[in-house]
Amino acid sequence: MRGYLDPMRKACSSGGSRSWVLVLGLYVLSLLLVLTCNSLPFLIGNRQDMALACVSCVELAMILALWRRVAVPRRFLQWMIVWTAVLFAIYGVIGIAGGSFGGKRMFCVFLLMTLFPLLMELFSLTGNRDFFFRSYVNVVVLFAALSLVFWLAGPVFGVIGTNCYIENSWTGTEYNVMTPGYFGVHYVTQMLQIPGGAIVVRNTGLFAEAPMYSLVLATAFVVEAFFMTRKTRLPILLLLAVTVVTTFSTTGMVAILIASACLLLLSSENKSKHFRVLVSLIFVLVLAFVLLISQQLVEVKLGSGSGGVRADDIRAGLKAWGNDYLLGNGFGGQETVKSYMSSFRAGNTGFSNTLLDVLAKGGVVYLLVYLIPALGYLRADWRMRIGFLVFLFVWILTISTNLPLTFVFFSLGFVLLVGDFSEGETKDDSLVQRS
Repeated sequence: MRGYLDPMRKACSSGGSRSWVLVLGLYVLSLLLVLTCNSLPFLIGNRQDMALACVSCVELAMILALWRRVAVPRRFLQWMIVWTAVLFAIYGVIGIAGGSFGGKRMFCVFLLMTLFPLLMELFSLTGNRDFFFRSYVNVVVLFAALSLVFWLAGPVFGVIGTNCYIENSWTGTEYNVMTPGYFGVHYVTQMLQIPGGAIVVRNTGLFAEAPMYSLVLATAFVVEAFFMTRKTRLPILLLLAVTVVTTFSTTGMVAILIASACLLLLSSENKSKHFRVLVSLIFVLVLAFVLLISQQLVEVKLGSGSGGVRADDIRAGLKAWGNDYLLGNGFGGQETVKSYMSSFRAGNTGFSNTLLDVLAKGGVVYLLVYLIPALGYLRADWRMRIGFLVFLFVWILTISTNLPLTFVFFSLGFVLLVGDFSEGETKDDSLVQRS
């Protein structure tokens, strides 16, 4: 617990109201990043649009506050102007070609894509990038601890019963359902039949489905393990990993296994030769175990209804993308994807693959929005590269196209891509690869 509170204690010890404002702003932004990942309270009515607007406002406020403390290099601002022009040119071309600009939500998404790189640069310049990442991890850890308590006390052991309901529109159909929960902080949204015929309740926390909760948990694991310069907190990684397992998400569990194996290998960098040999052997065994478990999980997943839907998503997404490989079907392209879905889905028209969602909507042109910033990680050290690749694995296999949380990783890539680190532009440049 002491390590959990260290970032807040250190940030506030410098004194003054500004420190408290910064801490509050970072934690509010982190909380919004979590809640906008399809949490049930934010799915009611038009709250998704309001949530994106809130994220934009918090970002703008933090940008203005931090910009007063430090000057942003002219070179970076020039690149930001170019990138903003490119983003909205892509937005306009896809919108015109597809006959739809995606409404206020899609405009807000592109606005966030332009704001996050500037915010990440300011975090770096002011030495707050590490603290921002740790704030995010701390928020997720709080969600994980609460969900474990209510999942064990409620569905697993039956110590407490459900005592509230919330409207759930994340059903894959046009109909909403009332989902039972516990004290407004944990809900029972999904069950799963595991090998042997037993039915288990998946730990979905405050979220509409297990894969989305797993995305939040896995990204926090990746951030804690690979993106921060401070010492990794092993109890935090263990808590996040255990919580991912309780979601029964194949994607999340495989991501945690891969990340753990890579973390074990990286930990041997500064050790003796014999220790590195031992760790290398353990890594090979762990990797073999990961591949074996992954194969088993994929076979179980494809044999289930969920696995069949995922496979059909890939087929439908590829067919929809095939209509126009360059520009896709427009930001309203989900209707085109639905037309290619198989009839066995019985009205379940939810989509589960971000990469194919991007390609189906905007083709290769839309993919550039993500591909160009991703190239920035070529300038990072191997630790951050591995972390981004694990994130990319989860991002592709979980529908997260318009989630602000994912923009953080791509925005950091943009900062790495255009930043002139040879001139010491940033304070948080210790993770950048040295030539």
